Amino acid sequence: MSTKNNDIKYSPTGEAMWAYLRVPQEGFKEKSGRVTGKPKFVLNLRFDPQDPEWKAWASDLEKRSKDLGFENRPFREEVVDGEKTGLYMAKFSTGAEYPPSIFDGANNDNSSNAGFDYEIGNGSKCIAAYKEASYEGFGGGFNFYLNSVQVEELVEYQGGANCVFQPIAGAVAVSGPAAEAVAVDDEIPF
Repeated sequence: MSTKNNDIKYSPTGEAMWAYLRVPQEGFKEKSGRVTGKPKFVLNLRFDPQDPEWKAWASDLEKRSKDLGFENRPFREEVVDGEKTGLYMAKFSTGAEYPPSIFDGANNDNSSNAGFDYEIGNGSKCIAAYKEASYEGFGGGFNFYLNSVQVEELVEYQGGANCVFQPIAGAVAVSGPAAEAVAVDDEIPF
């Protein structure tokens, strides 16, 4: 059994990590190629445990989790390369059929239907508006259903095809068969 609280809640300001807010994140793809889970819009926020706003939010969640006898925390300590970083992560998500609204710090609607096309990159400072739902299975806990996001400080996503490298001091230009193929292609008239 799960219970849903229809009140909108707000996270503390956190650092966005692996945001899927314009295009849903696909379900997990197993080695066999089988996809499990449905596509979802996802915002992972990273928090510094020394932040007073985080401390109050996390303490409230911990207390309510304990009072309800839940075994699972709604946030996890971040681990990178097997080492704990001392920071915490919380995941906010919603189904692909419910795209979250995206607002800037002045509360302007920057959702894709409003004509803005930037992607929220790692390091952006964001607040998640969410609905909380509890569940009893697997030891019990809370899920955070993403409603909207406010971007306080944007770090625009620059990965993939948009990635631009800077020249490396002292680097040597490419030579060999690849460079010769480029030289031959340069002579083609079309």
